[in-house]
Amino acid sequence: MPSDDQWNDHEKKWEKRAYNATKSPGAIAWTIFKISMILLALGTAIGFFTGIIGTGTGVIKEVANPKNIIYNYEQFKRDAANVEVFNTNYETNKNAYEMLKKDLGDDRSKWAREDRAQLNTYQTAMVGNKAERNRLAAEYNAKSKMLSRKFFKGDDLPYSFSMIP
Repeated sequence: MPSDDQWNDHEKKWEKRAYNATKSPGAIAWTIFKISMILLALGTAIGFFTGIIGTGTGVIKEVANPKNIIYNYEQFKRDAANVEVFNTNYETNKNAYEMLKKDLGDDRSKWAREDRAQLNTYQTAMVGNKAERNRLAAEYNAKSKMLSRKFFKGDDLPYSFSMIP
């Protein structure tokens, strides 16, 4: 059986080998690899979260940009004015249609060909004005509900327009 001194010598040899193994090029490369993987994981996580935050602040900056605010306000003003123009055109054609129809009377056999053509013209204009007005109103209403635009509409404009049936 080995003596205590022999065991101590044996332990010292193994400790020396273990110490030298941590100083070997392979061990150093492995340690560098582990540290770089940890740093890569941390960098990826930090980049992910700052990307999310950066995207949110980018959207806020874009929406709150003074040029964007003015553009949206002016767009709402233009859209509301366009809806009102088509309201006026529709009502004008509708009134003209009704007045001409009242003047002509109920007996359609007595209507002149030109009068029937004029009634058809008014009717066609009414249909076109109504369709365009409803399209513009739908666009206005959609923009009015958009989170990124509804704050810039202004108090002097309606929240939405109703549709002409």
